[in-house]
Amino acid sequence: VSYGKATTFLPLADLLRGYFKIESRDDIRAIRAKATGNLLTLDEGLKDTVAPVLWLLDALPEDSEFLASDPAGRRHRTLAAVKRVLLRESQVQPLLLMFEDLHWVDAETQGFLDSFVESIPAAPILLAVNYRPEYRHGWGSKTYYRQLRIDPLPPESASDLLESLLGAEPSVAPLKPLLIGRTEGNPLFLEESVRTLVETGALEGARGAYRLVHGLQNISVPPTVQSILASRIDRLAPEDKRLLQAAAVVGTDVPFALLQATAELDDDKLHQGLARLQAAEFVYEARLFPELEYSFKHALTHEVAYGSVLQERRQALHARIVEAIERLYAERIAEQAELLAHHALRGRVLAKAVKYLRLAGSRAAARSANPEAVGFFEQALALLDQSPQTPETSSEALDIRIALGPALIAIKGPPSPEVQQSYDRALELANRLDDDSRRFPVLWGLWYVKYTRGEYPAAIVAGEQLLAAAQSGDDSGRLLEAHHSMWPTLAAMGRGKAALPHLERGLALYDRERHSGQAFLYAGHDAGACCQWHLAMVRWALGFPDAALRHMKDGLRLAEDLGHPLTTAIALWFASWLHYQRGQSEEATVFAEKMIAMADTGIFASWVDATKLLRYASTGKREAKALDELRHRIESRVITAWRRMQSLCLLAEMFGEAGDPQQGRAVLAALRSGDLAEFYGSELLRIDGELLLKSAAPDAEAAERCFTSAIELAREREAKSFELRAAISLARLWQRQGKGAEAYRALSGLYGWFTEGFDTADLRCARALLKELS
Repeated sequence: VSYGKATTFLPLADLLRGYFKIESRDDIRAIRAKATGNLLTLDEGLKDTVAPVLWLLDALPEDSEFLASDPAGRRHRTLAAVKRVLLRESQVQPLLLMFEDLHWVDAETQGFLDSFVESIPAAPILLAVNYRPEYRHGWGSKTYYRQLRIDPLPPESASDLLESLLGAEPSVAPLKPLLIGRTEGNPLFLEESVRTLVETGALEGARGAYRLVHGLQNISVPPTVQSILASRIDRLAPEDKRLLQAAAVVGTDVPFALLQATAELDDDKLHQGLARLQAAEFVYEARLFPELEYSFKHALTHEVAYGSVLQERRQALHARIVEAIERLYAERIAEQAELLAHHALRGRVLAKAVKYLRLAGSRAAARSANPEAVGFFEQALALLDQSPQTPETSSEALDIRIALGPALIAIKGPPSPEVQQSYDRALELANRLDDDSRRFPVLWGLWYVKYTRGEYPAAIVAGEQLLAAAQSGDDSGRLLEAHHSMWPTLAAMGRGKAALPHLERGLALYDRERHSGQAFLYAGHDAGACCQWHLAMVRWALGFPDAALRHMKDGLRLAEDLGHPLTTAIALWFASWLHYQRGQSEEATVFAEKMIAMADTGIFASWVDATKLLRYASTGKREAKALDELRHRIESRVITAWRRMQSLCLLAEMFGEAGDPQQGRAVLAALRSGDLAEFYGSELLRIDGELLLKSAAPDAEAAERCFTSAIELAREREAKSFELRAAISLARLWQRQGKGAEAYRALSGLYGWFTEGFDTADLRCARALLKELS
């Protein structure tokens, strides 16, 4: 498989075409006709790979349910399907997979390779790749990875190559050391030098049997391979040179139909010219399906040929290629968006460049290829910034910025300055155009930035603006998303009671058929599932751990039914979190493991470290080295303020349990002073009190103040579960101080408030302590 530029998923499609021996469009039609059967499955266990494989092959029926899934889901299932098909085939026969030019790899194929590499040790597969030195990967530490540097040929190998090129005729013997010294053993340089000598008449004969016509003193070898290639191109007949240049403007890979439409030659002359260029080894026939295609022998050959085209002609050719693609592929324009954008940019057809860059960005975003999507959208915006500012260009820029937001969030993280700057600019445009409809997703994006940063008062203001805007219309989806902005903000602030009306309204509004598809437009996860897991979190905090568990199960079922990877991953994290709070370590570990197993898709990396922390906490192990590593990863990761608070509080408590309360207090000190206003505010105080008691010089008075403040804060928020934890800590302290009666009174009344969850760890602990105190 070889790479061109901007070819998301194309290399994997090429790989599958070769694997399934697809050579014509008739083969595609046959596959589409039989798509309901087991044509592509090797066994029943691979049935769920059929749809994503057909999608890659452009053979999936338009009414397939696979197309209705969210982009992240399609991406996840597609990468997993290719991996499973290849691993299954390796059980039948060993596989050799070759990927060339990884320095041009697209993000999706890179994601596939990163995942696939992990499976190679257990399968009879050899994965061979090549790349330029600037390419980077994370496989170097693998024991089963071997890197072979491709250096220039040593003298003996260069001599062998020249022997095969020149032959053993005595007259060429003195030429060999001259060429080896001049080219320093570069194979391409050697080959091109020999061709130059043949074309200039210095050598006569046939390959492997040349003889030197001129003396060595009359032979001049250009100093670089580029200059040799340029000289060879200049020596072509004018008609052949113009054809080669036209092919270079088309690209490294040259579809015959496109070259035919732009080269301004009749068919006979075109075929004859291509034959001569093939004989001279500038290009070669590379593909028959889905159409005849030529490729340049080497990327350097293409670069030199392209550089030899005068700027004015180059621009005209690019513009002509845009028109040819629009004409030849009129029914499949969307598939050619990236190519059209490339040529329109270089042809300075700016209006079309913006149009196709936007379309290419939308296609990349629909495949969850977010880095590519951001690149296309930002190029389009840069062109619009250079254009006259009219209502039309402002409107187009607003649409592009709205589409850019989710993709930028996915790769930068919502707290990043770039995300806010983009949404701020979008809001300026929406206000200038006075467009309420498009202002809503922009306001939602700005809310999301503020929420993830922990700027909760500002996030509440933004949420209220969203509610006001949604309530003035009749769009239930927008109203749902407006409430979706309020419930996590209020919950993260520790105002669970205030979040409940928004959660209940969200449940009432949510219609799976109507609203599950809008996940990609906003947070990237399903609002209905989000509502359930926040209800679980809030109900637990308010003192209803069994009700919380019921909501969590409903959220997990919905996430599983929807098949949204991000929705499922977040649901699994919340399930692990809830079971850990309930003291069910085994269940918490199971859900954490499931979430971490999904992490190879890379679309929710920021959740993984927090999940690994929960998994480690659930094991009961407390090793300083492991805790230090987790702390470093969490503090360096761009994550939401709420998740950062939860993770660092848990880490601080675990440091105390590991016998290092000083480190635990250092972790708490890293949290900002305003964190008491958050969901974990009372926990921060309680944990600090516990760490004070475990310090080398215990401070019982300060610890008591922490426990008392934690109780007061939790009581103010009606967060009974947090209040119970703080009350247990205070009762234990008073018990040690001989204040058993006070401890019993403080704890018994609170314990008597609970009506459910008596099998959870905190209530069992409270019951046992009350028994001791009585």
